[in-house]
Amino acid sequence: MLAVVVTTLVGVGVTWAVRTLAYPLPIAWGLVGAFVAEQEVKPVLAFTALAAAFALVVAGVIIVFGLRRGVERR
Repeated sequence: MLAVVVTTLVGVGVTWAVRTLAYPLPIAWGLVGAFVAEQEVKPVLAFTALAAAFALVVAGVIIVFGLRRGVERR
């Protein structure tokens, strides 16, 4: 479960740096794959991965579309 959390935090950090959805989407896809693979055996890990995938996509959209460099909002 620690790996899921670390992967999500690194994904958000790199997305913050590069400001593109091309980075968090494949990570979220992999986390959804972990959800599908582990939901029978380890449901806590599976749903943690699913929640992390959702959070990563939401954070990515907010970072990419809500925080443009050099554009001031009023």
